[in-house]
Order: sequence, then C-alpha cells, then structure tokens
Amino acid sequence: MYNHFIMTITELKNTLKKYFEVDQKIREEWSKDWDSEEMLKKVTEIDAKSNELIKKIVEEFGLITISKFGKEASLHAFILIQHMPKADLDFMKKYLKLIEENLEDISKEHYALLKDRVLTYQDKPQIYGTQLRMNEKSKKFEVLKVIDPKNLNKRRKDLGFSTIEEYLSD
Repeated sequence: MYNHFIMTITELKNTLKKYFEVDQKIREEWSKDWDSEEMLKKVTEIDAKSNELIKKIVEEFGLITISKFGKEASLHAFILIQHMPKADLDFMKKYLKLIEENLEDISKEHYALLKDRVLTYQDKPQIYGTQLRMNEKSKKFEVLKVIDPKNLNKRRKDLGFSTIEEYLSD
C-alpha cells in the first residue's frame, strides 16, 4: 500500500520525536482558543503529514515497542496515532490489535487510551473512561459513555490509573 523507505532505528526515533514535538506545540497553541478555525486548519494540516508518516513507519517496522525502540519512541508513535481522525479508524484498529498482541511490551496507558478512542469512534461505550468532551454550558470536561460505570474505577486501578474523579479534576 505504501512505498517502503529505509530508515534506521535512530532515524526513526529522531523523526518520531520531531513529529511529536510539532504535534504537541500546535495542540498547546490550539488549547488557548479551541474555537479558532485557523488553528483547526493548522492542526489538520500537521496531522495529515503525521498520519502519512506514522502509517509508513508502522508498515515498515510494525508496533513501536518499548523493548525495540524505547519508551520515548513508543510514546511518540502512540500520540501520533491517538490524534488520528475518525477517518483513520481502520488503521487505528490495526495498531490496537498489534498492541493487544504485545501488551507486555507497550504502555498499558497507551493501550487503554487507544482502546477507548477506537470504541468511541465506533459510537460504542468505552472501557476505561479516558475519552472526554467539553460540556459547552459548564465548560468542564465530561466522560463519554462507559460500560459498567459502577466498576470504572476498579478497571482504571487495574491499569494503574487515578480514579475518574481525580482524572476529571486534573
């Protein structure tokens, strides 16, 4: 599907870091004015480039694991995938499957965040309560629908997360 490209692991790490830093910088700027159409356009353009790159990297290298690429590179790849739009759901599902097959070599937090994102993109209830939306009236974040809300904090604790109440107060 994609043209193969030759990249060493060091080059991969440096490239992921560069794209991650751009991703974070633009989102920090956007967070100051969520309603800005100009910022949304910039974010969309940056994300399109990141999406193209990360798809090529995953095709070439597979799952960006901690043991092979390091914690930082694994985080950077995850963030770029986590920020993909709903239109890239099929790719996100494939990456999630790779994660589920290698849970011992990936951050459990990354697993939970991507699992919930994929579920919410499919209009299904999430498991860990990681996906939020801004309530326009209260200007506070709310958790999108979760399965079995009564046991949400137990599931979160099992992965080392804070309670949902602490998560929402951050």
